[in-house]
Amino acid sequence: MELTLIPTPVRASLKEEWVACSGYSMAFDRETEFQISIGELLPAGSLPLRFVTSASADFANPEAYSLEIGKEGIRVTAGHDPGWLYAAVTLLHLMNQFDGKLPLGSLYDYPRMGHRAMQLTFAQEHVQTRMDYLRYALHEMAKLKLNACYLYLETFIELDCLKGFAGPGAMKVEEAKELVALGRRLNIQVIPALNVMGHCGDLLDTQRFRSLMEVNGRDDDLRSYGNTAALCARNPKVREFIGRLLDEACEVFPSELIHVGGDEVEVLGKCPLCEDGEPLKLYIDYFGFVRDRLRAHGRRMGIWGDILVHHCIREPHPDSARLLSALKENTVIFDWSYNGSTPETLEYFARNGFTVVAASSCNSCYASAVWMDQAKNIRALFADAQRLNLMGGLTCDWINMLANHTEQYMALFAATAECLWSGCERPMTSIARRFGLQKYGIQGDALEKWFALTGDARSRLLRCFEQRKNGSYLRHCVYYTDNPLFFWKHNCHQMDSWFDDYAQAVQEIAEHYGNKLLPELKKSANPYALRVFEGPLRIHIFLRAEYQMAQTLYAAYDRAAGFQYENPEAFTREMEACAQLAEAFIPEVGRARDYAQYCFDAFGVEYGSVLRLKKTEENCVRLANYLRHLIKASHRPLPAFSLLIEMLFERPESVFWVNRAHDFIYDEYDPRYAVSGDKSFSYIFPVED
Repeated sequence: MELTLIPTPVRASLKEEWVACSGYSMAFDRETEFQISIGELLPAGSLPLRFVTSASADFANPEAYSLEIGKEGIRVTAGHDPGWLYAAVTLLHLMNQFDGKLPLGSLYDYPRMGHRAMQLTFAQEHVQTRMDYLRYALHEMAKLKLNACYLYLETFIELDCLKGFAGPGAMKVEEAKELVALGRRLNIQVIPALNVMGHCGDLLDTQRFRSLMEVNGRDDDLRSYGNTAALCARNPKVREFIGRLLDEACEVFPSELIHVGGDEVEVLGKCPLCEDGEPLKLYIDYFGFVRDRLRAHGRRMGIWGDILVHHCIREPHPDSARLLSALKENTVIFDWSYNGSTPETLEYFARNGFTVVAASSCNSCYASAVWMDQAKNIRALFADAQRLNLMGGLTCDWINMLANHTEQYMALFAATAECLWSGCERPMTSIARRFGLQKYGIQGDALEKWFALTGDARSRLLRCFEQRKNGSYLRHCVYYTDNPLFFWKHNCHQMDSWFDDYAQAVQEIAEHYGNKLLPELKKSANPYALRVFEGPLRIHIFLRAEYQMAQTLYAAYDRAAGFQYENPEAFTREMEACAQLAEAFIPEVGRARDYAQYCFDAFGVEYGSVLRLKKTEENCVRLANYLRHLIKASHRPLPAFSLLIEMLFERPESVFWVNRAHDFIYDEYDPRYAVSGDKSFSYIFPVED
């Protein structure tokens, strides 16, 4: 019998004989807090369900369990409470697959890896923590038999040492404690992911913390490094502040480890306090202090491995092995690889005595839609993690932007669960279909095909960008600019050969979504199902319209540069057509803005997308007006377009993408990040009646 369970059980012996099940009458051989969670997962009913504790070696793994399904009832056996919980999850999945019937027989199961984690991101600008969604997300993690949840907070939590900084929507201490308690009932450690060195630009962009910055704290330095600005490794005030931060975090989170970041530290050894030190020595000395502070609380330190990879493997320090040895005790290295396996780095850390977690990602650097090929990368990485007998695996979302939220990427967390619990021997080809059935009740291949179509559109879209591998221009064009002509500057010269293919792919997504996927989603009781898959479609329609506008404008400029207009009337007609395209783009911006607003309201994802899209709407109006202004102001096409280009791309005031902490659209919303000077688009686009 083929099972659609995620993750796949180790051993199942089930028959084509059935017992009807609409719910259970549950009996436990002892009292346990897990009874509450099991009661939340399984419906009440008449089928007897007995939970039994066993001291057998088969159940020495605390998450192991067995099921014996008979016509008279079901027996669950486990050695520990988590095994009971995961048995209940399996029963729930069986009910979903067989529509309220259960196959007779037996099943035995246990995890391949001990640490099975996913990360939720909350550290972007204008994010709010939505407790209703977080409670739901923890239950969904439990249904995938994941047992650790990392809350990527950076400094986005209202600890006493951050009072007045964390900002509106930051996680409150009482909310964190509530999540910790819920996680305990669901066998999920809730672990904070902080930043105590790099990625501190938001912190350092305030007068309160500016003096803690590596380099020299001048405004131009912060603007140069943006959100990768770092705390000084030798500043005693930094250690005083970070020490207090760690002390308070340990009071809130009882997890066995605290993740402290340490990744992408681009500035080491630059300020007067550090300029005589070597970067690797500075780094290890500082994180030795952090490790010791956590050890005093009985905790382990978790850090990203990329800086150590750089200084110990890529460009090795001559004494790297000895220096590294000072850090290995009580430290967990999170070695991240988002594009597949990097066994040499995993092997290096394991060989040097570190506890290691392999870290993957749900997205491919800010892609516009779920890319199920990422499941292959997840599988390759975790296969190496299992071969090396590492602590476990973590998959990160990194997705607080428009239409990219955790709910949309749950299929890839399902792939993570499959690999970490069941092993990596099975292919990932059926994961979308199984996920669709278990989570949304979608029959057939509607969801699987949707993933295939959106992945194809993503590939075709990235062909239009100069940096095709990671889609960084896509990130800028969609999420970090309110300039409707950003595509014009960076991509129009590449559009000709790929745009038609991309436009066709978008049309195929729209047809499949409306005709096949949406009817299935409407049947689902999931509160987010109706809107969660709209995001990629909305983004692609938005980009297609922006492409069309930019392509037409570029063609007009090209003709103007070649003096190909025979008369002023021809130029006037084309400018009018361009203006009409800009106006036609405005409703698409509005639809994207509305969806971004929904994502913020429902999931707490980045509100900056909403703000930028509001500005983009305004700017499209100004752009259309200005194009008509060119008609009246000049019948010389090339000078007119040259003026437009100068206004958009040459003047310092018209730099539209800047790092988050300096984005002028935040000024009126968050005084912590107010900047001086007039950077309004009205100044860039003067409009004359």
